[in-house]
Amino acid sequence: IAKWFRALADAAEDKSDEVKRGTETVRINQTGAKPLLTSATGKPLKIGVPGKGKDFEVVGIPLGQPGFYIVELASPRLGEAL
Repeated sequence: IAKWFRALADAAEDKSDEVKRGTETVRINQTGAKPLLTSATGKPLKIGVPGKGKDFEVVGIPLGQPGFYIVELASPRLGEAL
């Protein structure tokens, strides 16, 4: 558990890249862009949204048994909006 807390703390540190666009330099926030779980440590699971993309939804995660789980969620749609 301590290892995961350290990994989360590292992932939460501010990370950004500077990209030159024409004459302007733009800073792109990369904080949290890299997934913590990999195919070696986690199992991907695609979950459909029950409300078909409403502004606010509650989505259940089907966990098989009681225990300690690390869950990492990705939303490309939310990422594009941010």
